[in-house]
Amino acid sequence: MKKLLITAGLLTCLAATNAQKIAPYGPLPTKAQLEWQDLENYMFISFGPNTFTGKEWGDGTEDPSYA
Repeated sequence: MKKLLITAGLLTCLAATNAQKIAPYGPLPTKAQLEWQDLENYMFISFGPNTFTGKEWGDGTEDPSYA
């Protein structure tokens, strides 16, 4: 029984090492996009009604003239 388990474990490991490489699909990033990602500097600026009302979260009662 012990030899059977060892053999099954070895066969499982061998099957895992012979796995196929997954081919890329869909749109791939360009070299410039990958270089930008490697910089690890990002910024997100969002302007909306809450920017001008001083509220962290809007509740729908803001004056429409802010938009």
